Amino acid sequence: MHGTHFLILLLLCGVLGSNGVTPDIKNVAKAERNMHNMLRCLKKNEPIVKSRILTLPPNCNQYVSAVVETWKPEGV
Repeated sequence: MHGTHFLILLLLCGVLGSNGVTPDIKNVAKAERNMHNMLRCLKKNEPIVKSRILTLPPNCNQYVSAVVETWKPEGV
C-alpha cells in the first residue's frame, strides 16, 4: 500500500498548488510541521480501501485538515 501514500500526497499537493497560494514566511515552519505530521500519520496508518474507494484513516483527518488550513487562500 505504499503506492497509495504517494498518490494521496500527489493529490493533496495538486489541489493545494492549484490555488496559487503558498504560506507566508511566518507560517512556513507551521506548514512544514503539519505536512510532516500528516505524512507520519499516513505511514503508521494504512489508508482504507473499500469497494475501490480510498479513504484516509480517521485519526489522520486532523493532520490533513491542518495542512489544508495552512495552505488555504486569504479571505476564505
